[in-house]
Amino acid sequence: MPVSKHSPTPVSPARLVFLAALTVLVALVVWVAVRAVGPSTADAAGPTVVLPSMPTVPVNAAEPESPSPTISMLPRPSTSATPSTSRKPSTSPSARHSASSSPTPHVTRTSTKPVAKATFSATVSTSSSWGGGYVGMVQLTNTGTKAASWSVSVSHGSVSGLRLYGTWNAQGSQQGSTFVFTSGSLAPGQSASFGYQAGARTRDRLRPSGCSVGSGSCRVS
Repeated sequence: MPVSKHSPTPVSPARLVFLAALTVLVALVVWVAVRAVGPSTADAAGPTVVLPSMPTVPVNAAEPESPSPTISMLPRPSTSATPSTSRKPSTSPSARHSASSSPTPHVTRTSTKPVAKATFSATVSTSSSWGGGYVGMVQLTNTGTKAASWSVSVSHGSVSGLRLYGTWNAQGSQQGSTFVFTSGSLAPGQSASFGYQAGARTRDRLRPSGCSVGSGSCRVS
């Protein structure tokens, strides 16, 4: 059978051995070149750092005792020292007890009786009168709660030549144009009466213009 031009040529064993030896030789040359160039490249990279060797310490050597550190415990600030503004001051039990057990002041009411007092009511009237004179009558009553002596004053205004001629059941005196009559004690609710006569230098009819009594009221009728 004829051989085609394009079929592969078979490789002989000798040629394979030659190629393998050539490959090993090339690898060896490359290795030698790398080894030769290696130290220069390492020197260019930078200096080599040499670490010092650690000293050897014997195991049985006694190590010096180091003093134990002293820990100082500082007092922590107490949070209860800060005053709280939200809490209201509480009243202590002793203060509440003293406030509740304090004695209540006792108010003693003293019943006061009304003070006895003498008051009088008097009335002056004219029983008869004429030109230049008249006769007067006085009625007096003790309207108070105490017995006392009395005094009645009878006034006449400005009258010329006025005189008190006589008095009965009382003692009378004249002070200018006023007659003053007094007597002894009069008990409460008791009445008394007296009279007098007066004259003046005038032709007109004469009569009193007013009167008054101590601690009371008086009127002219």
